[in-house]
Amino acid sequence: MNLGISPKGGTMAKSLPDTRLLDLFGIELPIVQAPMANSSGVDMAVAVAEAGRFGSFPCAGLSDDKVRDGMAAIRSRTQKPINLNFFCHEEPERNLAREAAWLERLAPYYKELGAEMPKLPLLPTIYRFTDATCAAVEELRPEVVSFHFGLPAPDLLARVKKAGCKIISRPRHAARRFGSQSAASMRSSPRALRPAAIAACSSKPTWPRRSAVLRWCRRSRPPQMCR
Repeated sequence: MNLGISPKGGTMAKSLPDTRLLDLFGIELPIVQAPMANSSGVDMAVAVAEAGRFGSFPCAGLSDDKVRDGMAAIRSRTQKPINLNFFCHEEPERNLAREAAWLERLAPYYKELGAEMPKLPLLPTIYRFTDATCAAVEELRPEVVSFHFGLPAPDLLARVKKAGCKIISRPRHAARRFGSQSAASMRSSPRALRPAAIAACSSKPTWPRRSAVLRWCRRSRPPQMCR
């Protein structure tokens, strides 16, 4: 599948002032594919990895068996480093009355589109990182595992690290679970660099403001939260 991704970094990578991120992940250009759940899959991860960038396989919308199947498909096509991304959100308390109210509100739109209405109880379409998921990671041993909406319990995190996987998370997510001091002792996400930079870039900044953020990122220490 040709996704229009250009060839590997070559001389461009050699011109970078700091290549520690490249060395850490075994990639050729510091470009990380965002692991967007239910939006990209095996083809995208393989294409990005084969182009010398950091390919990511989003797993939050997949059961543990589908994570295994997806990683097997990836490994049949590339041996380049891959990031598996998981969610660590808190499961909401089930409320059938609330779910029924949502379905009632959405019913006209389902009818207009000729779509089949879901039936109660609604089944989850996003999965959280569990003990069984951790067991799958231990089997698959991806080069990197990243987490969103927090971090797993410390014992699960220790198992992922023992499997030889590098771990990526966001500082503020680490702080929620382990406190700011523990978060500071971890290293920061190459996806995020710093939450302040993300906030500045995602609030419809003007080009001068965005350029200022990029200059600030270049002056800052390199991403420090991957180990």
